[in-house]
Amino acid sequence: MEYLLTRTFVAEAAVARRRIVRLGSADGMAAPAAGPGDAAIGVSAELDAAKDARVDVHLAGIAAVEAGGAVARGARVAAAAGGKAAAAGRAALGAAVVDGAAANVDIAVAGLAKAGALAAVVELAGAASVDRTAAFAIRADGKLRGSAATDGKKLLVVWRGPPVSVVGIALTAAAADGDLIRVAIQPGLA
Repeated sequence: MEYLLTRTFVAEAAVARRRIVRLGSADGMAAPAAGPGDAAIGVSAELDAAKDARVDVHLAGIAAVEAGGAVARGARVAAAAGGKAAAAGRAALGAAVVDGAAANVDIAVAGLAKAGALAAVVELAGAASVDRTAAFAIRADGKLRGSAATDGKKLLVVWRGPPVSVVGIALTAAAADGDLIRVAIQPGLA
């Protein structure tokens, strides 16, 4: 393998070999990444590590990673379950038109993600549409709540889905779960 930078951490939980990892809850600790939202830092080396054991993590360079399914060569790679590699999509944009509500009343919006970011809320009033974004927020339960009354109006709601943490780019392809791929590690790749 062609590594540029490898660092030893203490495993916060058991870390399987050739898996995507994230920082642990304390300095000097690492843990398996559980999905695309975990901030990936690199790939575990060729040996499994038990909880509290030392684990080498490749932070930059080219490393072998176990795939969790099909991954195309050239795909952006993020963590899937158990830290396996998966093709990473971009944070999706979503939009919906919903009925407004009284101030401080939750509005259910199909597809609105709890971890998403609100991009715009526009009150549709014919030719005189009004930007109401500043008065709205996504609540912890994934519903929309506004501090301004919009009842009787239609609202166009636009949001970005949860962020995706990419660990790098696939240099080889995987056809199925368990295949090994080579990944050029580039944490933070957008």
